[in-house]
Amino acid sequence: MKPQPEFVLGFVGHRQLPDEEGLRPAIRLCLERFMEEAARRGGRLNLYCSISYGADLLAIECAHELAVPVHLLLAKPLPSSLADVPTDGIAADFKGGPGQPDRLEDWRRARLAIQRAMDGVHGGSWRVVSQASGDPGCYYDAGVMLVDGSDALLAVWDGQPAKGIGGTGDSCDFARSTGKPVFVLVPEPTEALATARGLAPSFHSTHLASTITLLTRRKSLETSQELFTRLDEEAFSIGTAFRERLSRSTSFFYYATLLGAATSTIPWMLPLLVVIVVAKVGFTTAAWFIQRSNRRDQAQARWLELRFASEIARGLRAARDFTDPLHLPIGRHRPEWALFARTLALEIRREHPPRAWQVGRDEYVTEHLVSQAKYFKARQASATEECRKLRKLGSFAAQMSPCILVAVFLHMGVQRLPIGEWEFLRGNRALFNHILDFLSLSIPLTAGYLSSRRQGSSANRRSLHYGDLSERLSALALRIQMIRTEAYARQLIGEAEAVLTEEQLEWRLRESEGGA
Repeated sequence: MKPQPEFVLGFVGHRQLPDEEGLRPAIRLCLERFMEEAARRGGRLNLYCSISYGADLLAIECAHELAVPVHLLLAKPLPSSLADVPTDGIAADFKGGPGQPDRLEDWRRARLAIQRAMDGVHGGSWRVVSQASGDPGCYYDAGVMLVDGSDALLAVWDGQPAKGIGGTGDSCDFARSTGKPVFVLVPEPTEALATARGLAPSFHSTHLASTITLLTRRKSLETSQELFTRLDEEAFSIGTAFRERLSRSTSFFYYATLLGAATSTIPWMLPLLVVIVVAKVGFTTAAWFIQRSNRRDQAQARWLELRFASEIARGLRAARDFTDPLHLPIGRHRPEWALFARTLALEIRREHPPRAWQVGRDEYVTEHLVSQAKYFKARQASATEECRKLRKLGSFAAQMSPCILVAVFLHMGVQRLPIGEWEFLRGNRALFNHILDFLSLSIPLTAGYLSSRRQGSSANRRSLHYGDLSERLSALALRIQMIRTEAYARQLIGEAEAVLTEEQLEWRLRESEGGA
């Protein structure tokens, strides 16, 4: 089956409903409409929902009937056991109030939904809200987290402000503040069904069309590893060609400028002058066509996109045991890449069965973090050597520039002194003047050219920054390998991924500005 972009519909709703079963047809119809919209965009629908009695359970059950993946967000931890009687954790929400019986039937339905999520039925998943603020703040945190991980929000809401922190109204207000589309069903069944029939669903539109193309143009049986390999190879090929063209065009412009300086300062014989002018025009024309070819092929944009996508894929595969596909760092920093990253992360999770967290930790350290540290260290070493050569040549040219200028001024002064002609200038004054004029133009030009080459290759930055980055990753790898609890290992791996994401974003910004 060909991988599809994964669109996420968040769902929130009231617990207390006047006619719970009466709302089921309206909620199911809304889900069907969103499924059609996701399919129209070449993808499929996922439901992201908290779990409580009332509207949540209705939406979850309708999604399971439609084979829609359900991703649960628990405002509180799992109970100590999924027993028939609600106890602690999230199960405490199903305990009856003072003088009221427990909601045993609702808890049974909730237990089934939790078990299905734990088993990954239809590709579903579960997570507990991160950094919960305690009861009742945990419900507000869950609402914010749910909106952050969704492309649109469907709510069963009476339109009234939340009675306490974390109510349905808070989630709807937050979603609207972020610009995500919010679709509201009132709790009255007849009106809700009429709204569902006229629903025109849509998703948050920040996703780049090109990122969807990266997903939909894949081969039907292409795995995530094969996708990464293909993206990496294409990025390397296009990036190498783009850099070579850029370097060649810069050199050609430099040669043409040198020839221009030569023709303006030295009186060549006519045949030789024609050859120099033709060469100058040739270099300029070749450089222009090379740059035009880069612009026409959109080589830089394609290279940046493919390299960015391949690095996202690399990180997702390595940290698959410790990252939440619905809450990835790249989605916060670059929302237009959220759909691509989420789709790939969910696919990777389906491809790889669960395993002991210690195995995932060791593999992450040895096959990803250590190799990345070695990569940056090697790049730092090569950049240091490149930077040393360019700086040495540039410094020589820069130091020669004032010497040439001093020589020009001395020569001009000597010509005006009544001491006669210098022996070595006798008969060669005009040639010497032309040589000095040419050097006074070409040496500063060469110094500027070498300086721009050094800046363009980012050699100076890489020689300093990559060494520091390699040390940070090595230190994190050592710490992660020593950790003996999953929660802290997950936290440190999150820090490592944040470091790599920041480097990825900075690299893309520098390249977009024209650096190489």
